[in-house]
Amino acid sequence: MSNEKEIGLGSLELLQKAITPPKQCPHCGVADIQWESGRLVQVQNYTEGKPLAAGIVPLVPVVCPHCGIFLFFSAVKLGLVDAETGAVK
Repeated sequence: MSNEKEIGLGSLELLQKAITPPKQCPHCGVADIQWESGRLVQVQNYTEGKPLAAGIVPLVPVVCPHCGIFLFFSAVKLGLVDAETGAVK
């Protein structure tokens, strides 16, 4: 059983309330872009010699549908993930 969480449109709405995504892609320059989003992802902070002791950072990815560049936003700062428990809200 997977514990992946689909965030979809709701996260884009939260993202747009929290910040203003660029209307033009910073990589390919396409204007009036409609950013796409999918699942919450996580990255692990790297600590040399102690990779398993490093923290996990939950992120909301958005992708340019034209060139595929990803922008990542903090799921904690957006209020999607509880900072103390790591639970998806």
